[in-house]
Amino acid sequence: MAEPAASLAFIAEPAALDQLVAWTQGVAERLALAPSQAYALDLCMEEMVANILLHGSLGGPGVGVWVTIAADPLRLIVEDDGPAFDPCSQPEAELAADLDTSAIGGRGLALVRRFSVSMAYRREAGRNRVEIGLG
Repeated sequence: MAEPAASLAFIAEPAALDQLVAWTQGVAERLALAPSQAYALDLCMEEMVANILLHGSLGGPGVGVWVTIAADPLRLIVEDDGPAFDPCSQPEAELAADLDTSAIGGRGLALVRRFSVSMAYRREAGRNRVEIGLG
């Protein structure tokens, strides 16, 4: 496995998401990713970290998050020390018959699955670890 291209650690709080987006875009530029790869990386990172912000805080304040972008092949690795949660075991959300009956949210993991080539989860040393292959 190739060395990480970049890693970042932070505490899960809403203000961190803007900083993380800018950091991810900088890494994508440094790696000279194709626009489609940069978009997939950004989308998957935002969805995974947003889920930690929304659900990881159920374990209490101060959830730590570690994001690694690895190259050759391109992968996103997201770890957190929140409650155990396996996104790979979650079923696809059913689509509503029309927009009037559609619930808000619940489509983030479907987007990650669509824009990635693989996704694997494991719980290790008190952390959730999701590795997403982006091609």
